Amino acid sequence: SGTDIGIGNYTYKNSTTNTVLGSATAMTTSYVNSATNLDAGSSHNVYFKFFLNVSSAVSAGTYTTTTYFQGVV
Repeated sequence: SGTDIGIGNYTYKNSTTNTVLGSATAMTTSYVNSATNLDAGSSHNVYFKFFLNVSSAVSAGTYTTTTYFQGVV
C-alpha cells in the first residue's frame, strides 16, 4: 500500500447514453443528482465512467476506495 490519493484526483462522467461526452465532474462526499426527470414507469440506463489522475510522484501500491450509489424513484 502507498500514501493517500486525494478525492480531488477522482472524477466522473455520467449520461443516459453510453457516449458520456463532456467534461468530467469532480467527486464529492455528498450525493448528487445524476439523472433526473426520468419516467418511473420505464426502464433507464445511466452510464458512469470514472477517472483517477495519479501523478508519477505517487508510490506504486494497492489503493482502494468506495463509491456509493443511491437510486430514488
